[in-house]
Amino acid sequence: MTIYNPILSYKFVKEEAIPDIELYMDQVTSYLESQLSDLKIDHDEKTLTKTMINNYVKNKLIDKPIKKKYKKKQIMQLMMLFQLKNILSINQIKELMESLKVDLTSTEGIYRMYSSLYEEICHSISLKLADTATSEAIENPLTNYDGSQGTLRLILESDIKKRLALLKIKGYK
Repeated sequence: MTIYNPILSYKFVKEEAIPDIELYMDQVTSYLESQLSDLKIDHDEKTLTKTMINNYVKNKLIDKPIKKKYKKKQIMQLMMLFQLKNILSINQIKELMESLKVDLTSTEGIYRMYSSLYEEICHSISLKLADTATSEAIENPLTNYDGSQGTLRLILESDIKKRLALLKIKGYK
């Protein structure tokens, strides 16, 4: 079970710990690489490339940088996109974010909820991997999936489970 620990024990950077300074693209990619490395399946996998980030800007998934500099809000958006891109298309991500903004109104609120859900889901998966799932979860598995936050919960679970499955496929035990 130790191979799962980096993914299941991962904690998103708290909002207040994200640099509150403007960063150039190279600084952004380096920062994301260091912060998201525990979520990678292969050591040579890139978290987010310059091309990907430019594509996200072009498709209005993140705010356009001002004078080629990215702010804290854009870093939060990119950290969430790192996982969402594995499950959803660009248009689906846009739809999800628009839906979440109706409920939570800000990127910061979405990010706080997102990171909290991630930790909650990892805890739940850890319990299931340890064969200690509760009868309530078995009887009604969609209890916690109402509304746009419920949709995000399903997406995050999909991402986490996909990553764990890829580790299994690669033969890690």
